[in-house]
Amino acid sequence: MGIAWKYLDKKSAAADAVKDYSSMKFIIEHTDEEIKAAYEKMGGISSPQFDGMPHAHNPHAAEDRMAEGVDEISVLRERYRQAMEYMAWFVPAWEELSEDDRYVLDAFYSEDNEYGRESCGGFLYAQGR
Repeated sequence: MGIAWKYLDKKSAAADAVKDYSSMKFIIEHTDEEIKAAYEKMGGISSPQFDGMPHAHNPHAAEDRMAEGVDEISVLRERYRQAMEYMAWFVPAWEELSEDDRYVLDAFYSEDNEYGRESCGGFLYAQGR
């Protein structure tokens, strides 16, 4: 599903787009590290564990670990692709807004704001307003 469809014709689209910004930024900044960690996990040889418990021998354990690593890396790459698509869409739109509009959206809908929508919105919705 394209980025435009995720935020199209919804009342909460602007709020959702602003809330997703910090998550997408985090994904872009940390995906390389997570992919490296997945590659390292794939290549390691497991050592025997001497904990006194009987263990079943799995002759395909290395293959299973490799397949699981490939799956994890493909999920990380897809998540990164979606984050880049979001940023290519969101940043130009954000820059088109006036400074006052950006301030209002950031103040009310940003995930980093502890006094925004979540703190007062729950009270207002509980009161039926």
